[in-house]
Amino acid sequence: ADDPATFLKQRTVTATTRILYLDCVESFCKEMGGRANQLSVNFTPNEIDQLLERYLGELYVAGDGVAAARWALYALAWFLVLPTKSPTILPRAKMTLKGFARQDPDLARDPGPWEAACLIAEHLAFKFGYEGILAAAAILLQLDLYTRPSETLNIEFQHVLPPERGANPDYSRWAVIICPSTEYARTKTGTQDDTITCSTDVPERAWLVNVLAALHRSAAHDGKKLIPISLSKYETLTRTAARELNLNALKLSPHSWRHGGPSTDFLLAHRTRAQIQPRGRWRGPFASGRSSCATAAEE
Repeated sequence: ADDPATFLKQRTVTATTRILYLDCVESFCKEMGGRANQLSVNFTPNEIDQLLERYLGELYVAGDGVAAARWALYALAWFLVLPTKSPTILPRAKMTLKGFARQDPDLARDPGPWEAACLIAEHLAFKFGYEGILAAAAILLQLDLYTRPSETLNIEFQHVLPPERGANPDYSRWAVIICPSTEYARTKTGTQDDTITCSTDVPERAWLVNVLAALHRSAAHDGKKLIPISLSKYETLTRTAARELNLNALKLSPHSWRHGGPSTDFLLAHRTRAQIQPRGRWRGPFASGRSSCATAAEE
């Protein structure tokens, strides 16, 4: 049983936040090759600061959002009872976090809600011609598959696996392969052959298989890529549509949809955090619960 001091320390945050903090600490320790209960014994505060600095850098390289880095810092400070407001505590990690947010402002923003994705996709499809239709499809698929913008735009005809009739359940749904090893491509985290299935198990998004199927048919005739538009064009169309729909307050960009999918699924209980993490291919368990709105819903 916990001693009274430990018990009271844990009650300084809500039960939900405590679970998320412990997940973050466990992920940090796993990456750094240590154990949580050995942190304060084996490392000085300065050494922990250096380890955390390196860990935040790895999160950035892996493509994780600044929210994951922010939670890692505050979780570790809570676990080790370090005052985060003191300028002498974890100074290197704090500087790294600050640079993280400035270098990738899109990743620092909140996830794009499913409702906003639908509004923008409809606006693009009806007002911006063929490129608008492609951008609309990219938004919806990105939100459903939890893919990065560049990954979504790089999906080619041969990367899509249609369902096989009479096959076992593992092959009965549409799927997409991200960075196939046959093409010597790798994701930001260095992985290959990441296979993601379309969400036919989520009722309100089951119809998206028709979008994927239509793009797949079109790519068979018109070229290799399912969504043949540039990333810059995709970004411009997304921001233009958001502005015209008076959604500027959401600060949406193509990065928003990668985090909007898991946040929506978590909020509506379509998937658990344990199911979201491998689908989004985040390295740490908290990456799947990074959304502030998801945390608020839990609490």
